[in-house]
Amino acid sequence: MSFVADAGWVGWVQVIACVLGLLWTLVCAVLLGMKWKVPAVVSTAPLGLHALLVIVGAMIGGSALESTVEVDPAQRATLYAYGIAQVLAGGMLAAVALPSAALLGLGGAAGGARAPRGYGAPVIAFLACGLAALLPLGGLFFYASVYLVLAKVLLLGMGAVPVAMSLLGNGQNSNARESSVATSIAYFSLAAALELVDRSSGWTRVFAAIAGADPESKSALMVAAAEEIADVSHFGWMSLGLAFVPILAAVLRPAAELSEEELMTGQVNPSGFRIIATGLALVVPLLWFAALLSADPTAAMLKMAKP
Repeated sequence: MSFVADAGWVGWVQVIACVLGLLWTLVCAVLLGMKWKVPAVVSTAPLGLHALLVIVGAMIGGSALESTVEVDPAQRATLYAYGIAQVLAGGMLAAVALPSAALLGLGGAAGGARAPRGYGAPVIAFLACGLAALLPLGGLFFYASVYLVLAKVLLLGMGAVPVAMSLLGNGQNSNARESSVATSIAYFSLAAALELVDRSSGWTRVFAAIAGADPESKSALMVAAAEEIADVSHFGWMSLGLAFVPILAAVLRPAAELSEEELMTGQVNPSGFRIIATGLALVVPLLWFAALLSADPTAAMLKMAKP
């Protein structure tokens, strides 16, 4: 609960959003599993909200850091600590998105697997997710938590299965498109949330270690830590790039050809709303990208280290 307190009111809103988002995604997951065409923008909305709250928390913490130039030098260190703690707490609280992402992914997998099959996109997505799960192992050669690295490998590796299952479905008269888009965005949200927690956890450990260091060595330690964490984050960015591949596969792949029965009965009636809803859902991964950039305290930490 310390991270919730450090994040202020945004932290409590994040906890409330976690509970409500879990109920929201539970309903959407069940409906997707029952072959309902739940618009992707509706099913993924809670994941986008979690990312947005991380951005808001980072902006509040950033404004506190910027205001240090106007305060008394004696209070500057305290204000810096408050601002950085708020940014790091927001990054750690990104973990509340994990249950919703996992639940939505399972529902989308159930819906996609029950539709007419296509096998090209699932293979590509499974391979991309597999590589995305392996890349975090590179952090073991740098300043990274072994437990967080193993958690990322395990969760991202397990997520490759529902992503591939959701992409199996490819029928125009099914909810295959909604299921695959929802599951692939849920997987990307999972990867982004884990990356945020990993980076924030790393800076939290650095911040705690440097707080008790001598003022003469603080600057050098901060610069060294920033370089180390930057090296680890390279693997995270590459992993996120691969995690975005299933989204592209779900959105861009052509639908299966209509069956003779569908052509004769006219069951398929393509809706422009389905295309618009899918396009709006792509805002969610963009919000996670923005959250990763806004919750990066490197610049503020280095500024604080300057005498």
